Amino acid sequence: MKFVSIHHLFRVFLLFGLISVVLSLVCVCNGASAETMLVSFAVEPCAILDLTVSNLVFPPVYPGEVVDEVVQVLVKSNVMWELRVKGSQSAENQDGTVVTVASKIQVYDYLGYWENISDVLARVMVNQAPTDSDGLIIDIPLRLQGDFSDPPGTYLTEIEFTLVPQI
Repeated sequence: MKFVSIHHLFRVFLLFGLISVVLSLVCVCNGASAETMLVSFAVEPCAILDLTVSNLVFPPVYPGEVVDEVVQVLVKSNVMWELRVKGSQSAENQDGTVVTVASKIQVYDYLGYWENISDVLARVMVNQAPTDSDGLIIDIPLRLQGDFSDPPGTYLTEIEFTLVPQI
């Protein structure tokens, strides 16, 4: 009967151990490996208003007469929004003097009434849904009511349109 030496057994176990480590590394490295990561981001509220034209010229008006015009604005928003308009009763006349005018510029508001444009913001549209990335073209009816208190002439004033995000 032949005895196997402890030294020989040690070599066999070491060889089997080494082969199993190499095989496990080969199996792990040849296979695909995947990990999952959580990604956090924030989308900020955005409301963009663009005028389609920068100037409006009403046709001439006689005192007591009314003329209508429409202004278009482009609205882009990812939140509910409302549109407001304001202006003043001050205007610059032909020689550059700032005067108070009695003629009224009015806007058609969200309730269906003609409202004088003044320092108080008139609400033209309210509780509007978010738009898509192309936005939404809005027609804003305006009108000018001529008044007998204003001397003949050409006047220049400003109207401000404000898009208010509802957040």
